[in-house]
Amino acid sequence: MKVIKLSDYKSTLAKDFITDVEQKNYEAILADPPWRFQNRTGKMAPEHKRLNRYPTLSLDEIKEIPAHLVANNNSHLYLWVPNALLKEGLDVLEAWGFKYKSNI
Repeated sequence: MKVIKLSDYKSTLAKDFITDVEQKNYEAILADPPWRFQNRTGKMAPEHKRLNRYPTLSLDEIKEIPAHLVANNNSHLYLWVPNALLKEGLDVLEAWGFKYKSNI
């Protein structure tokens, strides 16, 4: 059994995730985090501003979600990542304890 300490996590989202899925394990995990789209100046791109229908998370907030806690040793992670944020998506994979295998 994995020992989980809520005090190890900063974000409310990570703590809620732990509370909701505690002691569960999945063979397949489908994740579609609410990515924050910004251009190189740090502003939200105009084409995404009109699509701003839900709150988004910073890259650090997404990386802090402890998805590895619900994964088995051979679990598959299917992570939706916008093309513009592919590098960030690979960073999230690593932070969550997964290795990149292929792109669908």
